[in-house]
Amino acid sequence: MDHKIPIARGGKSNKSNCVPACKACNTHKGHRLGIELEMDKLAGTVSSTSAESCNEDGNDIK
Repeated sequence: MDHKIPIARGGKSNKSNCVPACKACNTHKGHRLGIELEMDKLAGTVSSTSAESCNEDGNDIK
């Protein structure tokens, strides 16, 4: 489970702030907000990942 707004940045563990994510993607996102990750992708500093590609790679969403 991933927090849209990380707990380290004031996010809560509630239904509206949590989304399914595999361990690899959740770890990759770290304490960044989704918009910050998107900005990194635009700058070419990280690769694009999604739940669909994680499932194709055999990662379990937890």
